[in-house]
Amino acid sequence: MSLDPRNPVFSTVILFRDGQGLVGWQVWHPPEQAYAKALGAVDSVLVQQWGSPPNATQEALSTTYGRRGWPSPGDRQGARK
Repeated sequence: MSLDPRNPVFSTVILFRDGQGLVGWQVWHPPEQAYAKALGAVDSVLVQQWGSPPNATQEALSTTYGRRGWPSPGDRQGARK
């Protein structure tokens, strides 16, 4: 199954706590291909040039990546060596 940006993806979550159930759902729209390519290009440059930005910028980017559950560009740049 390929993800088409024009078609949303639905996911359902059922949580149980103390014998009570809670049902939730989420509608997720996959990113458009051009957006995903542009983001990938920016990410690639960040990995290649990780030593160039000031430390505060590196920390902010690492925090942002971490909140999304992604390895930071600095972690991946170190793995390339």
